[in-house]
Order: sequence, then C-alpha cells, then structure tokens
Amino acid sequence: LTSPGMSCSQMAPKTPRTPRMATPLTPSLSRALPPIAQETVGNRLSRSYTLPPGVSHAQNFYNPARNAVYARFSTDDWKKSNTANFGVSEKERAEAERLRAEAWRTVRATDQRTKARQSDASKRLNERLEDIQFWRRELQKESQLNHDESENLSEHLRVLENALQHTAKPLKISEECLMNREKRIGIDQVHDNVERQLIKEVEVIKRCQGDMQKLIDKAKVQLK
Repeated sequence: LTSPGMSCSQMAPKTPRTPRMATPLTPSLSRALPPIAQETVGNRLSRSYTLPPGVSHAQNFYNPARNAVYARFSTDDWKKSNTANFGVSEKERAEAERLRAEAWRTVRATDQRTKARQSDASKRLNERLEDIQFWRRELQKESQLNHDESENLSEHLRVLENALQHTAKPLKISEECLMNREKRIGIDQVHDNVERQLIKEVEVIKRCQGDMQKLIDKAKVQLK
C-alpha cells in the first residue's frame, strides 16, 4: 500500500551510494589510511595487544568489573580478620590503659613525695631560721654586753691610772720623811715605831703601785 500523493519514483528503493571522502585517495594515502571497513574492533585489539616475545599462547583480557564480582576471600575469612583486629585493638587499648594508670600512679606518688619533701624542707628551713634569729639575738646581746664591759673597763682603767698617779705624792712624802730622819745626829738616830711605819707605808705604796700597774697593763691588753 502506498500513501496518496506519492509518486513511483519516490516509492522505488534507493541504492546505497559510495561514501564520498573529502580528500581524494592517492596510492600513498591509501597505504597510510586503510579503508574504513577494515577498521573493526577485533582488528584494533589484535593490533593493540601483540604477544610479547617468547609467549606462544594468546593473552586473555578480562573486564575489571567482571573481576570484582568474584571475591578473593570468603565471609568467614573477613570475620576472622576482623575478630583478630578487634582482639589486637583490645589488647592495645588494655595496654594503653595500663600504661596510663601506671603513669597516673607514678605522677601521684611523685607529687606526694615532692609535697612531703617540700614540707620537710620548709619545716627544717623554718627551724633553721628560728635558730639563726635566736643566735643573732644572742650575738647582739653578747655584743652589747661586750661593748658595755669595754666601756666599764675603759672607765675603770681611767680611774685606776688616775689613782696610780695620786699615789706618787704620798710615796714622795714618805720617802722624804725617811731621808729627813737619816739626817739625825747622835742619839736621835733611833729606829723607833715612826720609822718602822714610814718604811711600811713606803713598801705598801710601792706594792700597790705595782699591782695597779699590772692591772692597767692587763686591762689595756683586754681592751685590744
């Protein structure tokens, strides 16, 4: 059946035309570019994948998606691997917790020892500070006493030197009296009690002068 309005020329089957190329083929271009009919998939694969030297059999090519369908390990292997990994992880976690607890115990023990030693050191320092303050007060007290004693000794030394100077006049008078008694003539040269007392007085004064001079020398050495 034909549709109305269609001519016989339009109803005739069309013969296939030869494909027209943009560039006319020359012998050199034909050798360089084979016809399109020869460029099939099989020809391309055979040209692309050549056998390596020394290999006599054909090389098989598989689609990567096809390889993914076939698993290399079973589900049991996967479960066993996960179980082993979980066990290792649990052991490592337990070891880490043990190390953490041990480190924490070490930190607390070290802190306690440090605090105890610090408290003991602070106590000893306070005791030492109290001892130093006590001996400092004692030293200041002794220094003040020494100063007072030196002042008193200097005062008494001055008094003693003054007393020694005052003994010179009585000694001179007693010696003059004895010299005047030696000028007596005849029966007046009597060794009476007055002469004995004068001699005794001279001896006592000279002995006292000697003792005072010793004390003066000793006091000067002590003051130095």
